[in-house]
Amino acid sequence: MKKMKNIHFILLFGIALLVSSCYKEETWVDKNVKEGGKFFPKIASFAKINPGNDFYFGDEIAFELNYWSQDDVDSIYLLENGIEYNRIPYESAYSKQTHMDSTILTYTAHELNVKSVIIAGKVVNVNKLESSSSSYELVTCPKDLKTEYSSTGILSYDIYFKLDSTTIDTISIDSSFEDINLSLQKIDDNNYYIDDLLFGFTKLDGGNDLVGVTLERDICHFTADTSFYDVSSADTTFYSYHMTGIVTPDKVFSVDWHIDVSSSSKRIWGTIDGNSELK
Repeated sequence: MKKMKNIHFILLFGIALLVSSCYKEETWVDKNVKEGGKFFPKIASFAKINPGNDFYFGDEIAFELNYWSQDDVDSIYLLENGIEYNRIPYESAYSKQTHMDSTILTYTAHELNVKSVIIAGKVVNVNKLESSSSSYELVTCPKDLKTEYSSTGILSYDIYFKLDSTTIDTISIDSSFEDINLSLQKIDDNNYYIDDLLFGFTKLDGGNDLVGVTLERDICHFTADTSFYDVSSADTTFYSYHMTGIVTPDKVFSVDWHIDVSSSSKRIWGTIDGNSELK
């Protein structure tokens, strides 16, 4: 009989040890239960459904929020830069397979004078206890640009001239420019025609700046690649041009460009670089 009592004691001790091991973390109570037995909701996942991270103003971006709560849920939110963007009253969408609720939340990209937007999800229960999810960083861009711009920026170039078989002369310049007027013509949502690529730089022969090239746009980003040349009686100078750019939410167009210069006589070579803000 004494032996049976010992076994009974061992079983009770084992059960108590097992239960206590589930709450080993010292802060478990603080993170999960408030005084009076009220439980925080739990977010299992917050996932963006739309591909990519760059969006036009007006685009709708969908997020799936998966969560559960021991206490009844009151509402679900999206947070935009930490501020409640919209509120959805709770409607049960409980899954027996996952043992969770699932809600689709929609965010509409709109014009904010910030470089990026941080989106997160939040669940609030009837006891006003809440939990927030991990977040996504989105870049939202205007779909239509202005047609007239004024440009300021910096350009630099290193051009080498071979004067004879042994002598090489160099032009190396860093300079700033401002109030270069530019025009943009919309071809379609993804392509624009710009009337001046060189932003204040005059070509080696003293001729006009390069006029006209199509900028290819991918939501917020632009690229342009082209080549052109000058023909003189003594030589032909070739220019290979590459530009990248981004349009910000306040419709400022920032570009970086690079040109490789060479000549048919091998007498001239070098590079030209520029950075411009178009406002």
